[in-house]
Amino acid sequence: MAKVLVGLVQRLLRRDYTQLKLLLLCTVIATVGFGDISPMLTLSRMVSVATSVAGPLYLAAVMGVLIGRFASSLDRQSRDR
Repeated sequence: MAKVLVGLVQRLLRRDYTQLKLLLLCTVIATVGFGDISPMLTLSRMVSVATSVAGPLYLAAVMGVLIGRFASSLDRQSRDR
């Protein structure tokens, strides 16, 4: 009986929570809020708050770089004509 319990605990500890982590990440970055899952530990709450702040800033920075490069290429093309 003890071996069965040890095996069950070992399987639970090795469980892969990748899908749940991806769902939490998308929920936080999209800033749609927590409806179905929520962080319970203080550290996980701090990480979710940091991600909810850093996620949109990262997306804004990437979009700014892409738009800046596109605008500079358009400017360069208009000068060449």
